[in-house]
Amino acid sequence: MDVVFETVDALGNGVVLNGNQWNQHIVRRHPEVAPYEHKLRETVETPDCVYISEVRDDTRIFYKRHAETGKFQRLFLKVVVAYDTEPGYVLTAYFCPNITGGKLLWIRTSL
Repeated sequence: MDVVFETVDALGNGVVLNGNQWNQHIVRRHPEVAPYEHKLRETVETPDCVYISEVRDDTRIFYKRHAETGKFQRLFLKVVVAYDTEPGYVLTAYFCPNITGGKLLWIRTSL
């Protein structure tokens, strides 16, 4: 399996993004994210907040607002990670204007 990155999330869990998921799902459905591959990892490692998915109990949603200039500067990068296997794996990622749904699990206490 081609691996884009392996890391540890803000809660201490292993997370992997495989090449197939990156190329066939994330970049294909959300091409605006392609130049920000490195920001996906950063969002998982140092998010602004983490939510438990309303749809799947074993899925966490990581949000981070990145201090980029340009058209995405006011948006959150949302990275969805499933933990039904070890390590967890990135399902999808995209930019969004607001934090939506789920139950708050973790929030960064200092900037």
